[in-house]
Amino acid sequence: MDYWNFFAQRLADRRGAGRPTFNNYVSFPRATGGAIALQTAIVPLSQPQLDQQLDTDTPVFGASDWRGVTLGAPVPSRFAANQTVTITGHVTAPDRSDFSSIDLAFFNVSSTTSVDFRGTVSRSGDFSVPVRFTDAQRGAYQLSLYLFWPGSGSQYPRSSLSTFTVE
Repeated sequence: MDYWNFFAQRLADRRGAGRPTFNNYVSFPRATGGAIALQTAIVPLSQPQLDQQLDTDTPVFGASDWRGVTLGAPVPSRFAANQTVTITGHVTAPDRSDFSSIDLAFFNVSSTTSVDFRGTVSRSGDFSVPVRFTDAQRGAYQLSLYLFWPGSGSQYPRSSLSTFTVE
């Protein structure tokens, strides 16, 4: 139920701090210009009411949310410009044993080119990629994760998740 509760609470935007998604979806109050307030709750018939408030303003993506890798820690959905966040992890893709690099490609909603952050994959499959956006790169992004091996050429993303916001 956490999955459905998260999206219901995000649509309600109880703090009014929600940002548009990568595809420009906004909360219910913002979509209606504040004309209607949306409340979400589960009210059990014979038990006390559930009092769960999920963080819908600054959620994180889980370490195992990514196909082909397991990350060392959850990834924040919001980045501050000029602040470095290092993303670490281990390649788990079973199709190759010689991955040599990883590319974290952030695609902005208003551009067809990506902001790329690359790292080397060790022989054991570990990687570390520093991510640092500039002031000019503020906005909403979708993150696509690519794995490469020597001579591999162009690749399709292993995973793509959104929405990431650079503030």
